[in-house]
Amino acid sequence: MRFATLEATNKDLRDNDRAYLEMIERSRAELQSYTKEKVDEVLNLNNEISRLKKVLETAERDVSDMATQRDGMLQTASQKTLDHGQVCMATDNLFLRCSRRSKVNHPTYSNPLDQLHVIGDFMSDLSEIVKLKGKSAPAAGGA
Repeated sequence: MRFATLEATNKDLRDNDRAYLEMIERSRAELQSYTKEKVDEVLNLNNEISRLKKVLETAERDVSDMATQRDGMLQTASQKTLDHGQVCMATDNLFLRCSRRSKVNHPTYSNPLDQLHVIGDFMSDLSEIVKLKGKSAPAAGGA
């Protein structure tokens, strides 16, 4: 009887041991599967992070290039504005000088193009006067 009890207990312990070993193997397989799944997920997320970093770097480079272009355009616009202002001031100065020396009364033009026409007319008239003066001076001096 004692032997039968020990044998039954031994059989129960072996059955329990086998059941626990199977449970451990299933748990180990689940753990490996879960670990592999999570490692793959981490790798995929790292790849996504790398891709997004490249996109960010490209966007930052584009922003920098656009800022450089904008600065160049602003500098060009500023230079053109300065040049335009200098031309307008020079035209106004020449117009005032021509108006003071001319016997022709011109209206006061504020448009630089109109002023340049008046200056051009004055210079043409002045050139003709100089030519006529040059032709008449030798004839008057030789007689």
